[in-house]
Amino acid sequence: MRITAVVAALLAGAALTAAAPAALAGTGHTAIRAGAAQASETKYWVDTFATATGFYRGGFLYAGTHYVFCKRRGDRVGTADQYNHWWLLTDMDTGGRDYVSAYYLSRWGNDEARDNSGREIPNC
Repeated sequence: MRITAVVAALLAGAALTAAAPAALAGTGHTAIRAGAAQASETKYWVDTFATATGFYRGGFLYAGTHYVFCKRRGDRVGTADQYNHWWLLTDMDTGGRDYVSAYYLSRWGNDEARDNSGREIPNC
């Protein structure tokens, strides 16, 4: 199982809002690239291998099968060998709608954001 120090950084930023870049200054963690999410309600089903923390609200998406709406490029999450820059908009198991790192996808490699059938998840 992959473990990342970013989880701790995300937990520390649990109360962040859209004004996150200033709040994250000096932490080595930056916000997901700016812009309002223009997500459709189309659901793309994905499997995650571990519990992921939401970027802005800090809720949790537990390991298992979930739907996501779209992706947005942001911080790199992972290790030197296993990583992802994509963040997926979803309805969290706790905490409402938020972004989680595509690093937690079970089926795909570095910097990939695909659903379980192999379709690329669209940009937000």
